[in-house]
Amino acid sequence: MRAEPIRRLLEGPSAESSAAERWAEEFADLTDADVEKAAATAAATATAAATATATARATYKEDFWKSLEKDWEDLSSAGENEAPSWLSFDDDGGGYDDVADGLPSSYDFRRDNPAMRHPSPLEEGKKRLQEG
Repeated sequence: MRAEPIRRLLEGPSAESSAAERWAEEFADLTDADVEKAAATAAATATAAATATATARATYKEDFWKSLEKDWEDLSSAGENEAPSWLSFDDDGGGYDDVADGLPSSYDFRRDNPAMRHPSPLEEGKKRLQEG
């Protein structure tokens, strides 16, 4: 087992070293155009990979949300649970009243909430809490 490396040294240049020499010669013969072409190819490959990754990520997110919505719809149609109010929201805010109507009766919801127009409602709330 130990004799193999020694035998290779005694036999002279091997196929491995001649392959390394050929590679070194090819590398030395590269021109600026070859280097620019390789860099352009690498950049194009990186861009394509990034685009593919972004597309896959967007598709995954879209599929996830569609699947989640389908699960909720399946549950509500099976009668096991009532459909969540956010399933019927419109883009124009049509579901807002449904949420307000579904609040517990112990919560005093004011449709004309003055904090909605206050420049700093959180600070105002903290101040009123301190005052009692």
